[in-house]
Amino acid sequence: MRGVAPGTFLAAVGADNEEKQELNPQLLVSNKVVADVLEQCAEIGDSHHAIAERPDSAVTSAPNWARW
Repeated sequence: MRGVAPGTFLAAVGADNEEKQELNPQLLVSNKVVADVLEQCAEIGDSHHAIAERPDSAVTSAPNWARW
């Protein structure tokens, strides 16, 4: 996405239900995303919107980060 340089760290913590959204889903589906609780993030928040838009997106949980 325009305006976000490669390697940028984003912490989005305000989208705490399925209707809230802080980030454009394209930002998430085109980059690596590490979720603290993957199951919850797939149901609510910004990851929810990205996964709904592109189910094969690269979203993983924190415990799996080392293997990624």
